[in-house]
Amino acid sequence: MKFAHQKNETELPPTFLSKMAALLGNEYDEFVSSLQQQPLVGLRVNTLKISAEDFSHISPYSLSPIPWCSCGIILNDQKLETGSIPPGKHPYHTAGVYYLQEPSAMAAAEALSPLPGEKVLDLAAAPGGKRPTWHP
Repeated sequence: MKFAHQKNETELPPTFLSKMAALLGNEYDEFVSSLQQQPLVGLRVNTLKISAEDFSHISPYSLSPIPWCSCGIILNDQKLETGSIPPGKHPYHTAGVYYLQEPSAMAAAEALSPLPGEKVLDLAAAPGGKRPTWHP
């Protein structure tokens, strides 16, 4: 089975799909359907600099809050208007007002709710960001 992910087409191994079908049962078709959808582009507001609510008032993009993450926002417009600045090149991004981050990547910090002074080891951490690519 092939699915389009942005500009690339990916073929999933049949053994993976068989295993997913066995694990998901009647939810398998919904899983396969989700692979055909455009991925969500999200950002995490740096609340040390601005609140998510205040950012929503100054943002040049159409936004929707992520219900389970107080500082997480989904960018609604996957295509930018001519002359618009891509979110990863916007001065707000450069200034650290927000960081592009897939909404699912925000789940761990929300679920753990670390308190000041607690340490959390992110085993998926690596140099650089794990952010989606924005194709206008």
